[in-house]
Amino acid sequence: MIPQDKIAQFKEVADLMPDDPVVRLGLATAYLEAGQAEDAVREFKETVRLKADYTAAHRGLGRALEKAGRPEEAKAAYRNGIAVGRVTGDLQTVKEMEVFLRRLAGLLLILMLVPGLAVAQMYQWEDEQGTVHVTNELQSIPEPFRSRARFVPASPMAPPALVPSAGITRIPFTPGSPILVTATINGTGPVTLILDTGADHTMVSPLALWRLGISTVNAPRAEIKGVTGTGQGDVVQVASVGVGEAKAGPLLIISHDANLKEADGLLGRDFLERFTVIIDAKEGVVTLTPR
Repeated sequence: MIPQDKIAQFKEVADLMPDDPVVRLGLATAYLEAGQAEDAVREFKETVRLKADYTAAHRGLGRALEKAGRPEEAKAAYRNGIAVGRVTGDLQTVKEMEVFLRRLAGLLLILMLVPGLAVAQMYQWEDEQGTVHVTNELQSIPEPFRSRARFVPASPMAPPALVPSAGITRIPFTPGSPILVTATINGTGPVTLILDTGADHTMVSPLALWRLGISTVNAPRAEIKGVTGTGQGDVVQVASVGVGEAKAGPLLIISHDANLKEADGLLGRDFLERFTVIIDAKEGVVTLTPR
């Protein structure tokens, strides 16, 4: 069926049944398929207004906002939909929105032709106060929350940490804004990184690395796939990455300029996986405790 014919059919039914969320969802989807993103946004919003617990509508709204070039609003739509889906039990749609949200939140780093990498498995769960926890040990999650834990797919990572961490590190942040951390690399710095539990690997701009005296000459290449397409970076082994008392290394980090306005790069899961991470949005603090 021609997209415009499909839109016309749904509009006709919507005129007869304006308060039917299923009909509105169909019209919104038809607009989205036809490439009319703003019209789709309007209809998905109306669907959510009519039926606030309609997870498919939240997912569609996020997709439409992405197509309309409004990524921050899309992330908010996905977060709302994820919260709704966890309450209604629509876990499949929740998983889809989590993938879309991770893709928007940061670059997905895929390393090509880099030998000797291990594999990290991580789990994310949320307690009754809304505190997000990240761990690599499923058994460490309290039993009442274990069934709701989200498995974060395995990703390549550097060899096991050899650098000891001395104590607990607390990082203040403003809820709703990126979590900025002051880090050192090989004991020198500082560099400003965005803490990103969705990024597989720590990534630092070449300029920041050069400023620290770290060379990328003859470094293996990495293919980087993200929202805006595919790019190239360099894989650099560093002795350590440190944030306060938290230190880990050696690490294979990515040298790539992601054009981040607020930071020199991303602090990824290759570092965070070495710690018990508690992100307390209510108190505005991240706690890193050595494992």
